[in-house]
Amino acid sequence: MGIGAAFSAFFGIAFNKEKAELWAKANSGDLVSNSEIEKFKQESVEAQKAKTEAESKISDLESKIKELKSDLEKPSSGEEAIYTLTLLQREGRLIDFLKEDISSFEDAQIGAAVRQVHEGCKKVLDKHFSVKAVVDSTEGEQVEIEKGFDPSMYELSGNVSGEPPYKGELRHKGWQADKVELPTRQKSRNASIICPAEVDI
Repeated sequence: MGIGAAFSAFFGIAFNKEKAELWAKANSGDLVSNSEIEKFKQESVEAQKAKTEAESKISDLESKIKELKSDLEKPSSGEEAIYTLTLLQREGRLIDFLKEDISSFEDAQIGAAVRQVHEGCKKVLDKHFSVKAVVDSTEGEQVEIEKGFDPSMYELSGNVSGEPPYKGELRHKGWQADKVELPTRQKSRNASIICPAEVDI
């Protein structure tokens, strides 16, 4: 310490009660009391404990996020899709119709078959699905596509340029599933079987 600083400290202690008391505590080693030291130690222990708990929770959350991400990235087994085909086959013989070679049939014969398929498949649709139009307008009408539209809801064609809003003629109103209520399938059944083979013994 320089002479100037020493004189400054001396006169500060001599003529300032608070500085004098502080100097006395520092000189005697009582600047911080034992109780305060213990308090700081306890607070330090508690802070370390809180940090450890926080790190543990973060680790658990990271593990859960990793598991959820892994589940999301797993390829779908397609069980619900297969079951939908099962219902369409059961009620409308849809797969039988689609797998049939109809090139040699007359239009009248195809029309009769289509009526049966239509009735059965419509029954499945009405019973297990609620479907509504994406755009509730008559096809052929002019519609406006607002800025910020969901691109999955609209398929734009023709002269598409610039920024929305767009105006154009509605060619197809689109469909979206409003509700799906598939019945529970027996767990013991082979999920890949759309319909069993029929054998007359």
